[in-house]
Amino acid sequence: RSMPPGPSQVSSSDFQISVSGGNIRARVLTPSTSAKRLMVYYHGGGWVIGNIDDYDSVGRHLAEISESIVVMVEYRKAPEHPFPTPINDCYAALEWVDNHRADINALDLPLVVAGDSAGGNLSTVMAIQSRDEDGPKIDLQVLIYPVTDGRMSANSWGDQDKQLFLTSDIMTFFWEHYADSSQRLNHKASPLLAQDLSNLPPAVVLTAEFDI
Repeated sequence: RSMPPGPSQVSSSDFQISVSGGNIRARVLTPSTSAKRLMVYYHGGGWVIGNIDDYDSVGRHLAEISESIVVMVEYRKAPEHPFPTPINDCYAALEWVDNHRADINALDLPLVVAGDSAGGNLSTVMAIQSRDEDGPKIDLQVLIYPVTDGRMSANSWGDQDKQLFLTSDIMTFFWEHYADSSQRLNHKASPLLAQDLSNLPPAVVLTAEFDI
């Protein structure tokens, strides 16, 4: 919310998507120029905080700069809606987007899943689930410092030089709200633990120098 507003020429429309047990909100952001791709964006926040209003500026910049129709997904969050509810919401939204291409002027555009942090986690989980369930054809994953391993035991985890913005204690807080110790070993929570990564769309992975 501290960011300045995104490009005002990007048009915005909100939709309701039916999911198990309710509805979630999605925001379609359309660039001022002809769109070259369709991007479903899952925001970060440790599966606990954040929403599409917080990320509106990010979505507008993505839409305009990458010439994409960007769909921001308001998945439900922990602790009220822990694992696997956010995953189920995100997949329902992915299917909704693919089934409503004509309504959002996105016919025949390549499909990208993208997200930061917990949203990067959800994005790559969407790619795996879509492959396994013969779901929407995803052409690219864009994973921005994605969460990949719920074991919380990597060398970087306890590195004191990396306890800057996102600390190990804060990330532990997020994991404990999102999934219990056994669920964290599920590849849908920890995609790094997936046994089969074949036949997935290519991935662009952005990392941060001081990320745990």
